[in-house]
Amino acid sequence: MSVRIDRRRFHGLMLALGAVAVTGCGGSSSDGSGGQSGAPSIDVQPASTSAAVGDTVSLEVVASGDGLRYQWLRDGVEIPGARSARLAFVIQAGDDGAAFAVRVENAGGSVLSRAITLALLPPTTGIRLIAGRLGGSGLLEATASDARIERPLSVAAGPGGVMVVLANEAIWQIDGSGVARILARAFGDGEIRVDARGSVIRLSGSRLARLEVAAGERQWRSLAVDDTAARLDPGPQLFALSRLTLDASGRIHLFTSERTIVRLEDDGSLALLAGHPANDFRDGVGQGAGFGGNILMTALDDDRLLIVDGDRVRTVDPQGVVETLPDSLPYGLPLVPQGEGVPFGEIVADGNDGAFAVAGHAIVRIGLDGGFARLAGAEHEAGFADGAGAQARFRRPQSIGVDSRGMVVVADRDNHVVRRIDPGTGECATAVAAAASAAIVDGSGVAARFEQVAAACGDRAGNYHLVERRGERLRTVAPDGRVTTRFARFPVDGGLAVDADGYFYGVRDRSILRIAPDGSESLLAGREGVTGFADGRGAEATFANPQSLCVDADGALLVLDAPRRERTPGVLQIEPIFDFIYGNTIRRVGMDGEVTTLLGEPGGRIEHVLIDWTDPGTIERDEQTEWVRMACGPSGDIYIAESRLQRVHRVSRDGTEIDRWQVGPLAERWILPAPYDGGGLAVLADGRAYVVRVSDNALLQLRPGGVVTPVVGSETSDGRAAVGVRLGALPGSLNRVSGLVAIAAGSLICSSENAVLRIGVG
Repeated sequence: MSVRIDRRRFHGLMLALGAVAVTGCGGSSSDGSGGQSGAPSIDVQPASTSAAVGDTVSLEVVASGDGLRYQWLRDGVEIPGARSARLAFVIQAGDDGAAFAVRVENAGGSVLSRAITLALLPPTTGIRLIAGRLGGSGLLEATASDARIERPLSVAAGPGGVMVVLANEAIWQIDGSGVARILARAFGDGEIRVDARGSVIRLSGSRLARLEVAAGERQWRSLAVDDTAARLDPGPQLFALSRLTLDASGRIHLFTSERTIVRLEDDGSLALLAGHPANDFRDGVGQGAGFGGNILMTALDDDRLLIVDGDRVRTVDPQGVVETLPDSLPYGLPLVPQGEGVPFGEIVADGNDGAFAVAGHAIVRIGLDGGFARLAGAEHEAGFADGAGAQARFRRPQSIGVDSRGMVVVADRDNHVVRRIDPGTGECATAVAAAASAAIVDGSGVAARFEQVAAACGDRAGNYHLVERRGERLRTVAPDGRVTTRFARFPVDGGLAVDADGYFYGVRDRSILRIAPDGSESLLAGREGVTGFADGRGAEATFANPQSLCVDADGALLVLDAPRRERTPGVLQIEPIFDFIYGNTIRRVGMDGEVTTLLGEPGGRIEHVLIDWTDPGTIERDEQTEWVRMACGPSGDIYIAESRLQRVHRVSRDGTEIDRWQVGPLAERWILPAPYDGGGLAVLADGRAYVVRVSDNALLQLRPGGVVTPVVGSETSDGRAAVGVRLGALPGSLNRVSGLVAIAAGSLICSSENAVLRIGVG
């Protein structure tokens, strides 16, 4: 197949996605050896290879000689800019039979490699990681680091190496191989423990319940609690329970709001074990003892309770005898909550006359002999790091347990993971889920890091360009996963676009800027800080809230000008009232800066929108909505996504509606226009359109006739939308998507979990 190539055609080559087989063929004008003294010679010819859909094809030559220069050719025509020993690119669907070779030359002569012919294989589908490292909060049943949880609040060890975790308003079971699955829903917060039978017991507020199997289904059965005998203060105040503890005999102990310790008897009554509301810190028996306002409690192997009360360690035996041990804990050790910002404390017996405890952002060991040792982390320094002892970092760990192997299990709440610590070495490793890895680091593949991706676009070479709100940087992800920073102080207040000549377009405070390939910046249209709707040239034009940008088939820049939100002040106004100023238009900006309004009503307003958070379905004038996303179709059509009505429209440039899709129910709240709220809208070169539904992270294909087909997205075992990146075959799942771009034939690229993904849709 003969294909004429120019600079635009080569850029187009980089856009494609396909599975290819690369084989050597004849037709080279050289046998690969140097033709004269001093001329280069080829030691290793470009090798045959194969690639799956969306993979980067890499061709490489190894040559000998001085002062070597390289030039790759496609069907005998030089490929602009391809002047190194290695050529990497993504294949287009129309490249079947194209031949690639490389000419190597120096002052002594030149030599041409053998040609490599491309043969397309049937396209495949799936989700692949291009760059960055996955991690963060979510809701995804999977194995080990592939799972996603959010804010684990309590953890307990069960028999057979099983761990049980309270997170995402659910009880999770994690088996010995790290498989995490949801056992049952569990609304609200609370504490959990596992008894000798493996049953989960949960305390939430003053409600105590056991998770049992009935009629083949798991159900919560309330444990009847009669607190009549345990109440010592006759007043009507709430009799709150906390510090759920199971002793070695399986009996449940609790700490009450009256500063007493009670035990749950077989008949469901609470029996007072020790303490009295009139007593402060006091040793003694039963009501003769007293405790501070907040304690930590666990059970030792001999059925005694171990108590941390302020900076003292105490024990309570089964007869209610309270004894304070002679040595105090180090002053200022944050075991018990002392105020805002100090994590919720917890201790668990270590099986060796001591206990492990959460102390700020560290895990420590407390001995009955007064000994104290830091196991891992640092009390007053939050972070995330695996490692031994002081090298490890936690972020508000909330709960700990000891599994059947003696390993310390930690619910690392604000890192959204479960960790394991070897008590012998202090070595800490993440057992379940993966912490977010937000940072700005260039590199290749998994070595790169991203943070707060706001907008993105693709160029004809198959590069994915993105802007990060933090740091205001423009960065480029090459087809082979190499990540580089192009420009700092890049405009990040709206969308992003790039034209065929490599000029970028961004938004800074309502002005449209043009950034040349060398980084120089110039005003294209609009005035910084000025809200309006005027057409005109350059600074004569004004915008309300320019968001999505795209370059159309004619080379002009299209701008979705969303409404600008302004809050209406009011006296004693609890619910916010907003005016949405101007916007809801599509503007065309020529390369000379001339701005015209293509679609929408210039100067229109959406006035006095009442957002009542107590009744989010009630919004004045429901028929009004905002345009928040736009994409350019290959035939010149424009796709517009509107917020609250959850619809996507395909319209011609004269405003005629061609198609409409209802992608979700009426939004529960008015979705305010912002470039950082996730989602995306993209159209492939063959006209297939895709949108991300933010409410459940689903990628939807928009078919003709208003048909919406899910492509990516799955559910958990309890029927909720999965939140987390699941790589591999479709449907998979995604997590807080931003920067959706149609980068190649049958291929989309997006940012999710601070990583860049390729989605092959076939």
